[in-house]
This record gives sequence, C-alpha cells and structure tokens, in this order.
Amino acid sequence: MHTQFWLGTEASFEVYEKALPLAQAKQAEWEARTDKEDDEEPDFPPLYERMGDVGVIKIEGSLIPGEAGWMRYFGITGYADIKAAVLEGLADKGAKSLMIFSNSGGGSVAGVEDAESFIAQVAQHKPTSAYSEFSASAAYWLTSAAGHITTSPTGVNGSLGVIRVVTEYSKAFEKDGITKTVMRAGRYKALGNPFEPLSEDGKAEIQSKLDDLYQIFIDVVARNRGTTAIIADQVMGQGREFLGKRGLEAGLVDSIGDFESGLAYARANRRLATKKTTNFAGTATASVAQASVVADNAATTNLTGTQMHLTPEQLAAIAAGASVEQVTGKAEAPTETPSVVDTEAKVTESDTATTEGKTEDGADSEVVTFLKTELAAAQVESANAKAQAQTLASEVTALKADLTAVTAVVQASVQSMHVALGKKLDTTKMSATELVAEHNSAKTAMVENFKTGGVARSTASTQQANVAPLIAPRDAAAAKTMFNIKR
Repeated sequence: MHTQFWLGTEASFEVYEKALPLAQAKQAEWEARTDKEDDEEPDFPPLYERMGDVGVIKIEGSLIPGEAGWMRYFGITGYADIKAAVLEGLADKGAKSLMIFSNSGGGSVAGVEDAESFIAQVAQHKPTSAYSEFSASAAYWLTSAAGHITTSPTGVNGSLGVIRVVTEYSKAFEKDGITKTVMRAGRYKALGNPFEPLSEDGKAEIQSKLDDLYQIFIDVVARNRGTTAIIADQVMGQGREFLGKRGLEAGLVDSIGDFESGLAYARANRRLATKKTTNFAGTATASVAQASVVADNAATTNLTGTQMHLTPEQLAAIAAGASVEQVTGKAEAPTETPSVVDTEAKVTESDTATTEGKTEDGADSEVVTFLKTELAAAQVESANAKAQAQTLASEVTALKADLTAVTAVVQASVQSMHVALGKKLDTTKMSATELVAEHNSAKTAMVENFKTGGVARSTASTQQANVAPLIAPRDAAAAKTMFNIKR
C-alpha cells in the first residue's frame, strides 16, 4: 500500500504500483546470474540521444525519486535518471542545444522540484526547449522549465494537481479473522495506514498538505510560463488536461507541430540565443550560444555515479569547457576557468554571422521565418493581453464601487443597532473584517435584548388604562362593563 503524494494521473500511479514487484523479480534474476562479469552493469534503456546537433532528453512513464533501476523496463523513470540525461546533454560536445521530449503521466512529488531546478540551471548554459506528446502533472512541472514548448495537435498537457491515494484493508482483515490495532503517540501519527479507516481529522490534515503542494506547483508553473499564480490556477490548473490548441490557448504551450517541428525550434533556438543574457542577480553573463560552443570540449564519458547535486558554479564550469569528472572531483580541476572574454573569443565566424541576420543558407532563412512567426504571435498575444487587462480593470472598478456601497450599508446598520442598544461607535475607521465582526456582535446583542416570537399578555389594569383615554367620559362606565364581560 502506498500513500505518498502523487503529481500525476491515476493511471500513472497504477503503473508504478504494478512495476515495483516486477522490477524486484527482474533484479533478483539479474543477481542470480552466474555468467555475468563482475563489473558488468545492467543495460537500461537510454534517456539521452543526440539527433544532429540537438540533444534529446526523454521524460517517459511514471516518475519516481532517485534512480528507477530495473523499473525502467516497466515504464518507470527516476528523477535522478532524468538529471543524469540532462547533464549528459550539457556535456555533449556535439549538442548545440537541448530538447526535452515528454511522454509521461507524472509521478511522485518527492524529487520533482530538485529535477526541475536542475533543468532550469542547465538551460542557463545551453539553449533548452521541449516537445510534449503527453505532459501531465509532474511531467509538466519538469517540461515547463525548458522554456518554449511545442506540442502535437493531439498532445495532452496540464493536469496541474496533487493526489494522495489511501488504501485500507480493515474490512478484508475482519473477514479473514485478522485484527490489527494501531497504537500511536501523536494525533496525526500513522495517517493513511492500511489497517484502519481514515479519520475526519486525518482527511483534513492530508487535504491541507495537498492544498499546500498544489500552491507550490502553481507558483512554479506561473514563474516558468511568465504569468501570474491566479492565471496558472484558474486558467491552466485545477487538474484539467488540455488537448493540442486548447493548451496553446491556455498558455501551457507555445506552438503546435510534430516532433520534427520541435527539433527545428531547438536548432533555431541555438542560433537565436546569441544575445547576452542576464542572471537573476542582474549580472551580465556569457550568451548561451557561446557557452554551447565552448561546451564542445566537455567530456561525455563515464557519467554513471556522477554527483548530481551540482552548484551553479559547477554547471557553468561544465558549460565553459570543464569535464564532468573535473567539476565533481574525479580528476584534477582545471587551474583556470575560462573568462567571459575567453569564451566570447571562441565563438566561430559562422555563429557570428547568424547574429548579423544573413539569410544566404537554409538555416538562417529558417531563423528569419521563425522570427516573423513569433513576432506575429507576440502581437496577437499583446493585443489579447491588453483587452484582458482592460476588462479586468473595469471589473475591479465595479467591484470597488459595490464594496463601497455595501460598506456604507453595513456601517449604517451597525450604528443603528448601537443606538438601539444605547451605545456609540465610530465605524468609519473600521476595516471590512472588523466591521463584519462588529455587525455580528451587535446583531447577537439585539436578539438578546429585544426578544421576538410572541405577544405578551397584558393585565386587565393595563388594558383599561389603554382603553380609557380613547373614549369619551360619558361612555366610560359602559366601556368598563363591556371589558369585564369579555374577560
């Protein structure tokens, strides 16, 4: 039974559950082999492949923390496996840019943030884009770090949400005559265990964690997609899956095309990235195109077992020409790290020519065409954004007016009730929260002091006193007689 928090579809979780025992059996079979060499390693399916000058990183199947190991054969990929593939792409001397290929229904919460951060850091040193056939939940979390996302007309993106599957077998145990008692110190200890039903307190506690994780997810998507958390939540989120152009309209992807279109963008992205970039601190850095040129000298071998928790400085060193082994301490580090000036000097004439807008060859023509398309799309997006901003501004103005009117009514009501209660209160400086609280308090006091629900019975003397002033003196005796008869 697994109760971990899951960023993915129910189907991806089922794949994970079924793969675990199969992988354990496969590993046992491997360990029992007597014909393998002592240093022979399992031959797991590769997650990195270079296509021309584009390095393709595969995100496939259900995603789990660490290395998937033998589960790779059964549709499972580990976040550590993905990071290793990304690092291999960074160090690959023939890959001028990287492209994430995603075909995954998501996976575990644990490990996704670290992997996404790693992809984002590498993207600062080598141009990185993505092609999404299927990016749900955790897979989209990772893909969003790549920048420009291309999807197919039938591609599925989104499913921004978090689940936790809780399975309990108490009734099955009871049927089999088995009793299991969970004893705990701590109100929320052993929540979601399989031996007892989940309490209401337990449900509330788990739900609060789900809500927190969802907000973190939304914030990451908003940051990576250059939008607000509100739009990421209401337009992109709430667990919805978007097909093709619907994902484009929602802002989850940037273009519609096939796999080759994704590769074409990755190639164009390398050429378009020859401008200076700025890091989060505002410091000018070498261009990503320059970094990728220098990365031609990086080592590509023996990546197994490489320390994956690399610092930004280590990643920059790899992009600047140092080998993975050097920056991780497996070999002597270079005595001098190339400076930005040195890096710029290594940019080839052909790469420089592309920045000048030459269109003699097909590659440059492709860049120009892409720029025109992107400009047109940007103009449309800008117009739509302005229209949306105007609509939102009008709605905000109307809401402010409504709030002012409602506040005035509540203030008057509170003041009236305080007058009836013999009190004085200045409500003009009270916040909305304070005003509502005071209104509820005054309403309660009014109910206590002025009870309703029936008419009190008057005494005979009271009734007589009320009647007497309303009739002529000559009729007083007759009225008194009538009153006594009716009693």
